[in-house]
Amino acid sequence: MQATRPNVGTHVVKIKSGTTLEKIMGESILMTNSFHHQLIKEVAPDLTESASASDGVTEALESTDGKLIAVQWHPEEMHANPDPEAAIMNRLFKYLIDKAEEEKQ
Repeated sequence: MQATRPNVGTHVVKIKSGTTLEKIMGESILMTNSFHHQLIKEVAPDLTESASASDGVTEALESTDGKLIAVQWHPEEMHANPDPEAAIMNRLFKYLIDKAEEEKQ
């Protein structure tokens, strides 16, 4: 649990190479915020861990078909931050919006 404003990245998350999340974010290491009160114990068979913290906590999951992306941090808190992390977090929102548009058509 971070002791600073929610829009500030306070810990490192490493994204696994070759994942959809890595393609979306364009980065392999992110600074994210942290408000964990629950952790992922087991990953379902049709999901894969796509990012983790240095302490081994799963920070992101995705489906094997790339249609589901789940993150444990709060990009909605960081998206308006003037720091570079905001632009990176906005990539996730853009991806989700683009995918929704594709599904709509």
